Amino acid sequence: MEFITLAEYFEKLEQTSSRLEMTALLQELLTKLKANEVRLVLYMAVGRVAPKYQPIEFNMAEQLVIKAIAKAYGNDIDTVRGHYKELGDLGLVAASFAKKNSIQKTSIHEVYSSLRKIADIGGEGSQAEKVKLLATTLSSAPAIVAKYIVRIVLNTLRLGFGDKTIIDALSWTQTKDKSGSEEIERAYAVSSDLGIVGEIVLEKGIKGLIKLGVTPGRPMASQLSQRESNIKAIFKRLGSCAAQPKLDGLRGQIHKWQQGGKTQVAIYSRNQETLTHMFPEIVERAKKLPAKSFVIDSEIIGYLPETDEFYRFQETITRRRKHDVKEHSTNVPVTAFAFDIMYLNDKDLTTLPYESRLKNLDRLFSVGAQSTILKAETSIAQDEKILEQLFDKYVSLGLEGIMCKSLTHNYMPGARNYDWIKFKRASHTDLVDTIDAVALGYYKGRGKNARFGIGALLLGIYDEKADKIETIAKVGSGFREDTMPKMKATLDKLATKRIPPRVEIDKALIPDIIVEPKIICVIRADEITRSPIHTAGRDRKDAKGTGFALRFPRIIEFNRKDLSGAESATKLTEIEDLYKKAGAGKH
Repeated sequence: MEFITLAEYFEKLEQTSSRLEMTALLQELLTKLKANEVRLVLYMAVGRVAPKYQPIEFNMAEQLVIKAIAKAYGNDIDTVRGHYKELGDLGLVAASFAKKNSIQKTSIHEVYSSLRKIADIGGEGSQAEKVKLLATTLSSAPAIVAKYIVRIVLNTLRLGFGDKTIIDALSWTQTKDKSGSEEIERAYAVSSDLGIVGEIVLEKGIKGLIKLGVTPGRPMASQLSQRESNIKAIFKRLGSCAAQPKLDGLRGQIHKWQQGGKTQVAIYSRNQETLTHMFPEIVERAKKLPAKSFVIDSEIIGYLPETDEFYRFQETITRRRKHDVKEHSTNVPVTAFAFDIMYLNDKDLTTLPYESRLKNLDRLFSVGAQSTILKAETSIAQDEKILEQLFDKYVSLGLEGIMCKSLTHNYMPGARNYDWIKFKRASHTDLVDTIDAVALGYYKGRGKNARFGIGALLLGIYDEKADKIETIAKVGSGFREDTMPKMKATLDKLATKRIPPRVEIDKALIPDIIVEPKIICVIRADEITRSPIHTAGRDRKDAKGTGFALRFPRIIEFNRKDLSGAESATKLTEIEDLYKKAGAGKH
């Protein structure tokens, strides 16, 4: 397919707000692509040239793209900046300069190849090379092609859909409905590569996904936990179960495998981002564990084994950095506490019950003294009293609480269900846990905060079923004055002149500055209530219906570093569950 045809589909997708229409357009596009084009298109549709877990980025800020546009069309930089100020979108700026009558035909493979080269350029003089190559790519492109090339490079595509919509569209290409979505979603959870999944589906059908299993070096989506409000409710759900300390650290998926005669180790976050270079001590210990290959699930946390003391999350998170890694490894030593194993010595263990996976984990850690990677303390609790005692023990150590897990269920990548249940100290309040909400904009405010230019944040959650981001809170408390200027600067970089396609905001709540939904904030509140102005959980057929809202919300953490993007936010189904647990659902 020619890239101009793809760009025309992007244009149609951008102009529709109906998810059904988007799914139909995507289905139509996917069926017209050759199998070897599907992967490239699915990467480019989210502003990338590789799956999300590979740290391959364009690394071109707006100023570099402005230089490339000026070079491509023989304009001076000030002229391009003037157009940008007027149009507010560098994609539109490039289109305005492009040759209107250009009929040059460029294939998807050719454009992708140029974009991949731009992303791969690194080292000294790389910025100038990137500018030169982007300018060459733009110089002969038709206006619509230039527009979308620039938006891909800047990751400012506004196509209005997420992974869920793509998965449904892939299902429609094979079954004419969404009946294959669950199987496709699981393949994506195992591989973290929607491009590869799409390629297999279009080439071999959904049945072809059966061979797509756990592979060391390729992260899988982490299994997630549900919440409960008391120990009795947990035991009623699980019966005899595995109990582990609830650690407040960074989720770390540790992979080890052999390649080219060498031992390879990689560490991935809950968001499938690469953390490998941040924790060299864990990498070295992983190489020495007695197995040729494995995939371990762990929690990485600052820890002093001499005193059995744990660092706070805010201290552990300082290790998440690209520079001065060695210095900070001394200041904040970390340990990975392994609590699950999904792959061992070329065998996929995800289909085994947790009790069997624990035995495999025991065998891996049975030889010699360990350090830096430890097996998480695990107890088999056969009654509520033991769970209560373990909870009190872990809280007394300064930990968050307890994790309880079914002994009989398999590992479900990406799932959040009651196979795993967390019970935290915060569970003794009406709202049983904090909420991860995505920033949607801010209000300039009045009073004492007016001098900072930011008085309150508008926050939202993710409706997974509708693939929408919906508002749940307007937060004006919990801000620290010394961090507010940085908060504003961070949000201003994501500012946009219109509400992003998947975001739903009631007209009564439109913020002064709207931002792209990428920053995750941790908030606490007294309870969940119903609201006539918030859109979370509102009946879509009733514009005047009520949504969920948070009562007395306050910011605990702005810009959570281990999560990013709207899909990382707390899901609507979780909010509904919390609402019921608080008893409000009975009224």
